[in-house]
Amino acid sequence: MRNKFSEFSYKPNLEKLWQECDFVFDANVLLDLYYDRKVYTNFINILENKIPDRIWMPYQVGLEYHINRVDGVQKISNDYYNFINGIQSLKGVKTIYNKLNETHCINLGKYMDLEEISKNLTYIEECSKDLNTKIEGNPNFLADDEIMNKLHETFGGKTGKQYTDSELNEIYKEGEIRNENKIPPSFKDKGYGDLVLWKQIIDHALKKDCPLILVTSDSKRDWWLTSDKKPMCPHPTLIKEFLETVGKDFYMYNISDFLRESKEYLDADVETETIKTAEEIEQIREFAGTLAKAMSTSEIAQRTMAETVLKAMSTSEIAQRTMAEAILKAMNNSINAYTVHDYLKLANESIVKEDEKQDDPEKDET
Repeated sequence: MRNKFSEFSYKPNLEKLWQECDFVFDANVLLDLYYDRKVYTNFINILENKIPDRIWMPYQVGLEYHINRVDGVQKISNDYYNFINGIQSLKGVKTIYNKLNETHCINLGKYMDLEEISKNLTYIEECSKDLNTKIEGNPNFLADDEIMNKLHETFGGKTGKQYTDSELNEIYKEGEIRNENKIPPSFKDKGYGDLVLWKQIIDHALKKDCPLILVTSDSKRDWWLTSDKKPMCPHPTLIKEFLETVGKDFYMYNISDFLRESKEYLDADVETETIKTAEEIEQIREFAGTLAKAMSTSEIAQRTMAETVLKAMSTSEIAQRTMAEAILKAMNNSINAYTVHDYLKLANESIVKEDEKQDDPEKDET
C-alpha cells in the first residue's frame, strides 16, 4: 500500500537535493523582491554566490514578471515621492509658526521656548532649501528599474524558450481536462498560466536530467497540500507526476523557507530579521487576496474581514506599508491619503458602532 501511495509520504533527501537540483523561482517571488531591500539583497546574493549555475527561469515566469512588475515599481515610486514631499513640506513650517505666533490670540510662550523654537525652525527651513537643491528631476522608475536590471543580469542565458501557439493550444486542451478533474496545477485559476509553467519546469528537468526545487509565493491548493489554508507540502499529484515523468526528486518552498533553508544547505548568510520580513510579506500577500475577495462580496463578509485584519495585523513597518497598499488596491482607490493605522482605526470604529446598534436597535445614529 505504501508503494502505491508513496507521493503522500514523500520526503526526499533534502541535503542531497539542495546540492544537485536546479532552482526555479515563480514570478510572484520575483515581484515580492520590490517590498524590501534586505530580502532582495539576500536573495540575489544566494543566487549569484551559491547557486549561479543551477538557476533557471521558465519563459512563463519571465512573461508574468514583466507584465506585473509595474505594481512593484509603483511601490518604490510612492515611497520615493513620499520622501520628497516630506522634504518639501518643511519649507512652510516657519511660515505656519509665524502666523500662529503673530496673528492668533495665543500666548505661545506659555507652552514653548519661543527663541529656541524659532532658531530651530530657521535651521530646518535652511536644511529644506539645501536638500531641494540636491534633488535632480523626476526619475523614471519604470525605465530605471534596479531589480529588473539585476534579474536580467542574473538570469542571462538561463531563461527558457517560448512555446509555439500549437504547443500552447495542446496545453490548453489538457488544461480543460485537468480542471474538470481538479488535477493540479491551474484548477484554482481562471487561465492556464500555472499549467504552462508546470510543463516548462518538467521540460527543463527532462532536458537536464536533474531534480528540481520550485520557490513560489502561491499558496493555493492547486500547488500545495494544505491544512487550515496553510501550505504543508507540495501537492502529492505534482510529486507523482514529476517522479513518473522525470524520474528525479521535486520539492517546493515559499521564499521565507527558501531563505531559511539556504542557511543550512548552502551555508548562506541570511539574517533572522530578513526571514521574518519575508514571512510578513507572505502574510500580507495572503491578506490582500482575502481582502479583495471579501470587499467584493456581502457587508458581513467585509465586516468579518475588517475584524480579521485588526486581529492579525502586524505592527512592523513593512507590514503596515504592504497592508495599506493591499487595502487601497482592493478598494480600486489610487488615493493613498490614509495610513494603515487610520484605515484600521476607521474600521474599528465602524465595528464598534455596528455592535452598539445591535445591542440597542433604537439608538439613533450620530
